[in-house]
Amino acid sequence: KHEATSTLLLLTPIQDVEVIPEAVKRLVEFENWLDFWQKEYQEYCQNQNLENPLENSWCVDMEGRLLNLRNILNIPTIIQELEGITNLILIPHRDLHKLPLHVLFSPAQPDVNYTIHYLPSIQTGLDLNTNGLSNWQQQKFLSVENIKPAGNEKIQEEIQFVDFAAAIVRKMFENSQNIQSSQATKENLENALAADYNILHFTGHAVNNLSEVAKSALVLADEDKLTLVEISQQTFSNYNLFTFTNSENVSHNIQNISSEYVGLTTGLLNSGVPYVLSTLWNVESSANALVMIEFYNRLLFHHSPVTALAEATTWLKEITVAELITWYENLLNNLQPEDLKLRDFVTMQIDKHRQLLPQQQPYNHPYYWAGFIIAGCN
Repeated sequence: KHEATSTLLLLTPIQDVEVIPEAVKRLVEFENWLDFWQKEYQEYCQNQNLENPLENSWCVDMEGRLLNLRNILNIPTIIQELEGITNLILIPHRDLHKLPLHVLFSPAQPDVNYTIHYLPSIQTGLDLNTNGLSNWQQQKFLSVENIKPAGNEKIQEEIQFVDFAAAIVRKMFENSQNIQSSQATKENLENALAADYNILHFTGHAVNNLSEVAKSALVLADEDKLTLVEISQQTFSNYNLFTFTNSENVSHNIQNISSEYVGLTTGLLNSGVPYVLSTLWNVESSANALVMIEFYNRLLFHHSPVTALAEATTWLKEITVAELITWYENLLNNLQPEDLKLRDFVTMQIDKHRQLLPQQQPYNHPYYWAGFIIAGCN
């Protein structure tokens, strides 16, 4: 209005909800879906039942909720535009970083299997150098393992499976070293990161702090931490792969990401690491160990971390008890007689699985395999 002291806003009320644009409807549906997912996940984190995680409602409802999300995001329509494409790079926006988006593309078509990996941005992918990554067996491998929080026996039990996997994986590489237990200090890790290793396998707790991004960190011995800020200040010219077997997104309250997401993976990719494998939530320890062993086994064969992870998680999802017993038996036959602790551990797993139905698929639920993601440029 001419000479008005302030701007006048003319608003027309919506008389018919049917005229609301489809995109707005989907956004509202997604926000409602996300709120419920986050509330249930926070409850799961506060009351984790490590012996029976599938009793928690977040786990119980996961399959149905992910199917609902697939429809909200209109994934079937997107898939129709992907004819002839099998390699997908997902660049999630804001809160989508918290979710296993790759799972939404898995029931696409019977004859199409997408190889899916993530990037924080297109520019990050353009800046990454993956030339010459072929002979992984000759890469220098470093594992940081057996980092036990004091006074928590339940967590200590869980870590045994992860350290078992690390010991098996170390045997696959011609040049491997490990930092264990109380030696996993900030100083020792910083020195290792500055050395000429090519692969870091970290079995401790890796935290992406959604409330205070700068406090995202790798948790070390005596609760010491190497923060995202400190990681981002380094250049990892020698490293080709970081693996975080026990990473998760944490928040002090239920909140949405209001700006671009930055986490440990983003910091490492921006510092020059071509591939980062991590988890979206704390995966049950035996499933975690099996995926890690199969991932590295397939990495040495395929040379592609993206393909290796896709095959390892599919293998876990589909494997039966009978097949798993055979897998453990083959592993036992390849262990040396002096590997007494490893041999005893594997024998115990064989005996345990012989108590189950042979055709049962113990890891078929997405809780066990959907949380593994890999970021980088294939």
